[in-house]
Formats: sequence, structure tokens, C-alpha cells
Amino acid sequence: MRSEPSKRFTLHSGGRWCRSWVIALFVLAGCSFGARVASATTFQYDSYNIINAQTINVLSPTVAYGEMGQLILNGAGPNSGQTLPAWCLDVSTYLTTSGTYTVGPLTTAGSGGSNPALTAGQIDEIGSLMLNGLSSDTNSSAATQFAIWMLEYGSKFSYSGVSSAVTALALTYENNVMPGGKWYCPNCTVALLSSQGDQNLGYALPTEGGGDIPAVPLPATLPLFATGLGVLGALGWRRKRKAQAAA
Repeated sequence: MRSEPSKRFTLHSGGRWCRSWVIALFVLAGCSFGARVASATTFQYDSYNIINAQTINVLSPTVAYGEMGQLILNGAGPNSGQTLPAWCLDVSTYLTTSGTYTVGPLTTAGSGGSNPALTAGQIDEIGSLMLNGLSSDTNSSAATQFAIWMLEYGSKFSYSGVSSAVTALALTYENNVMPGGKWYCPNCTVALLSSQGDQNLGYALPTEGGGDIPAVPLPATLPLFATGLGVLGALGWRRKRKAQAAA
């Protein structure tokens, strides 16, 4: 949320054809699962950006002033060259200019500190907001962050200084993630990024939890897919040549 103050067939039995199909299937399996990366326990960053930030005066559960919008953490050290989109999960702690986050699942205990406990439904809705809230509207980043806080804190959250356009969009987003809404997502979970003395953050996982850093983009698996298709094509060609020779 805030800057520092002036601080996701049947196998034939036996023979080469059977063995070749098994090999090809393993190659294709690499395409299906190559997009998933190993679970990461930390993410180190040395700077961040806020997309289309807008200001807010938080009146409760704490008094604070700052910016709201989607964060892009710029990786450092072991995470150098990586970026991680995230959203703020509390309003009482400033985001520092650098740090190392521990990554794990957001549970019904909440995001830690004085932040409220959550229901499973709240976590689903917050996760759905994180996945779906952004659009081309210049108010969408701020409205998504705003709606996350409203869902998280409920009646305990009061504020001022938020434009009517952002407020209206945030309320629309809230309705979208409720049961029956077009973004309703009972399988959306949230990964929690936590660090002592730093703003607690989160990002969405559409069908899986456990705190994994978002998966490698699909294009990274295309070479594996192409290899799988190549193996199948070569096997078909060889079989056809053998049949012609036998005739």
C-alpha cells in the first residue's frame, strides 16, 4: 500500500511401439508440468513500483496515509532479474524499499500482527480480486487494492480521500467475487509474503496453495511440447516406411 515515509490412449502390449509411446508420453508430460516451479520459501527485492497508484487516508483500524495499487517487487540477490506482482494485506505497516519475504499460504489466521483473522470465503474472494481485478481502467489498480482491504477488514475499515470513481469500481469488484458473481472463485487461494517490520503482501494462486512463486510462463514449455510432437511424428513416419517395405 504505502511507501516508506521520507522513509500462479491405450498402450499396445510389448514391442518397440509400446516403449516409444511411453517415452513420448513422458516428454509430453514435461509440457504439462514444466510450467510449475519448485516451491520457493523466500523472495528478495531491492525496489518496487506501484501501478497507477492513488492516495488514501486510512482512519481505522489505524491512522495512516499513503498510496494504494498493485505492487511490482523487483528481485535482488537469488531473485535478481525476476519481478513479483503483489498486493498489500495490511494497512498498519509501511513498505520498505528493500527486504526479503518469507513465502507461505495465507490461512484463516490472517496476515499476521494486528490484522484480522479471515474466513476461507474471505481468502477465496481476496484471491479472486487479485486474479481478476485489474483492467485497462486507470482506476482499476487502486480499486482492486481498495476492495481487498474492504473484504479483509469489513466494518473496521474506515477511510477518506478516495475518489468516487475508485470507490464505485471497488464496490463493483466486491460484487463480482461474491457467490454468484462473475468472478466467484471458491478455489482461489492466496500466498502470503511476510517479513518482520515490512508490509505483509499477497498474490493469488488460482487452483493451488502452498506459497509457490508464480509459475514460469507457458511459452517456456513450448520447446518441450514441440519435442513431444516431433517424437510422435518421427514414430509415425518410421512405422509407415516399415509397412511399405513389408508390402
